[in-house]
Amino acid sequence: MGLPTVVSYPGVMPAATEVARGLLEAGMLARYETTFVHEGERGVGAVLERALGGRLAGQLRRRSLPGIPAARVRRQPTWELVRTGARMLGAGEVVSDRIWERTMHSFDRGVAAGLSTRDWAIYGYEHACRASFERARELGVHTVFDLASPHYRFMEALLARELEAAPEAETDHYRATQRLAQERNARKQAELDAAELVVANSAFTARTLTDTGYPGERVRVVPLGAPELDGSWRDVQQDAGSFLFAGVVSVRKGAPHLLAAWEQLGAGGGARLVLAGQWTLGAAQRAALAPSIETLGSIPRPELFERYKRASVLVFPSVCDGFGMVVTEALAHGLPVITTRNVGAADLIEEGVNGWVVEPGDPAALATRMQWCLDNPVALREMREAAEATAARNAWSDYRLRVVAAIREHFGVEPERG
Repeated sequence: MGLPTVVSYPGVMPAATEVARGLLEAGMLARYETTFVHEGERGVGAVLERALGGRLAGQLRRRSLPGIPAARVRRQPTWELVRTGARMLGAGEVVSDRIWERTMHSFDRGVAAGLSTRDWAIYGYEHACRASFERARELGVHTVFDLASPHYRFMEALLARELEAAPEAETDHYRATQRLAQERNARKQAELDAAELVVANSAFTARTLTDTGYPGERVRVVPLGAPELDGSWRDVQQDAGSFLFAGVVSVRKGAPHLLAAWEQLGAGGGARLVLAGQWTLGAAQRAALAPSIETLGSIPRPELFERYKRASVLVFPSVCDGFGMVVTEALAHGLPVITTRNVGAADLIEEGVNGWVVEPGDPAALATRMQWCLDNPVALREMREAAEATAARNAWSDYRLRVVAAIREHFGVEPERG
């Protein structure tokens, strides 16, 4: 194996597993370090599924790693199972957060202990690679950091402004984590400082890092990929005047601005706003929702995908999102998108072709675009083809090739000739 590279991520999110698949296809994957993985009909996952059943069994099944051989996966499942169990038993966000941090630190130390001079590089993620990067530098192993979120200084300043304008949206979780911010930010900065290469998931994410003075020559932008196309939207009757929001209904995702835009819009004639995601705003705000707003809470991904097909447009007015996977998911289901310039996936939006990009925190601009959608239903439907075509040009297979190329180019390694 040439250039054996370790991918270290305490979970199975698509972006991390696609990095591992890309390295595997290039003959470079040493192993995928993670916490818990469901192994189908065998292993701990199968035993727990049979014993626990119900909703927890469904969560366990989602922790699979298709396309990555089991022999290339190294697991540290204990703390992740504790965290999952605590949430299922009703642990609050603050308790869950403390268990999450313990999980990250334990995982990172385990990865560090497993590194050796046989490894060429390690590819790590925020808050989970400080110890392993420090050990890698001792061993002469290259370090690659995946910047999946905007820089913490940008995030903190922006959220502080948003909460100053909407103090009722401040949660117990936010207050609790603010007390830990200095220590956690120091950890994040140490990871960045130890990285030889930073792979950012969007130009926006990269900009929030380089604006702090971080060396631009150590940063490469590789936009995330879109899921597999689902052209069955052509056979589905769309709900005219249906605006879909997908994500946590929170300050950071721009939910207060969306609700303000809906109020300005004064939409009638059957127009509806559907909120698919966990509600984290105040109870008073929820009680004051107009009858034309439907709240679904968190829903399974298959159900969300069906919602993409039926909706008229995705409205994702996040004030700060490194990428925003819901944007590419919507495009892959032929759904035009309204988003903001503070969403990394906005790079994929062509104004008036497959969607629109507005300023973050501007309900009036958001209402204007939504009104256009109500006034031009035929033109909006015609944009669905362009939305799908955008996703086709930015598939996960493209992402895998691009991230491997970025690593090779940065370290001056030529691709092997077959």
